[in-house]
Amino acid sequence: IKSRMFRQKLQYLIKWEGYGTEHNSWEYKDNVNAPELITEFHAQNPGAPRQIRALAFGSIPFR
Repeated sequence: IKSRMFRQKLQYLIKWEGYGTEHNSWEYKDNVNAPELITEFHAQNPGAPRQIRALAFGSIPFR
């Protein structure tokens, strides 16, 4: 999978099991029900776009 921000919302590129790459699709975070895969993806790709909680955003030091 991959991730991107699209229209200010997080999306994941999903490769559907049992289907060819022509069936890959960008799905909004809220439509993806695979928390283990998402956690694993971000652990392996720490620089990939991700959704952050508002509380976490407030603690980010800006310069």
